[in-house]
Amino acid sequence: GRGRPKKVREDVVTMCSQGLEHEVLAFEKVGYKTAKASAKWQEYKDAIQKEVDQLFKNKAFIEIDWALTKGKKVVNSMMLLGDKVEIHGTKAKCRVVVCGNEMNLSTEETFSSVVNCKSFRVCLAVAARTWKKSVSLKVIDVSTAFLQSDEDKDRNEVLVRPPKALVEEGFCKDKCWM
Repeated sequence: GRGRPKKVREDVVTMCSQGLEHEVLAFEKVGYKTAKASAKWQEYKDAIQKEVDQLFKNKAFIEIDWALTKGKKVVNSMMLLGDKVEIHGTKAKCRVVVCGNEMNLSTEETFSSVVNCKSFRVCLAVAARTWKKSVSLKVIDVSTAFLQSDEDKDRNEVLVRPPKALVEEGFCKDKCWM
C-alpha cells in the first residue's frame, strides 16, 4: 500500500487512555464562508491544518500533476467544518471527504470506514483495565479510521480533486490526489 499503518498506532492508544472522560453531545456543521467570517476563524484554520497534516502524515494519497489525469475520471472532495459540542465546551473540527457518489460504483458494493482490529482491541483493553476505577467506554472516535483499513489490491485507483478552499487558502497544492 501507500504507507497505510499496519501496526497499532500510538495516537490511538493515547486517545483510548486519555480520551475516555469526554462525551460528545452534538456536532454543529458550519459552512466555509461562515467559518471564515467568524471570530473563531483561527480555530477553524488550526483544525483544517491538523486534518491536512494527518492526510499527508498517513500518506493517504500522492500528489500528481493534472496532465497525468487526462481522460480519467476525477472525483471531487469537500471540506466539512463544524463545532464538536462536548460537556466541557466546543472544539472546531475539519474533515476532508471524497464525494463517493461521483465514483460510478456498482450498487452492489458498500464501503465503510473501519478502524484496525488491533487498535480497537487496545481501546477495549484500556477500558477493561480501568473499569474498576469507575471509567466506562461509551464512544471510540478514531479520526483517521479509513487509513487503518487494508488497501483493496483489485480496486482501481481513485483520482481526487482537493477541496477548492484548501487550494485557495494555501493548505495544499493544486495537484490531483491519487
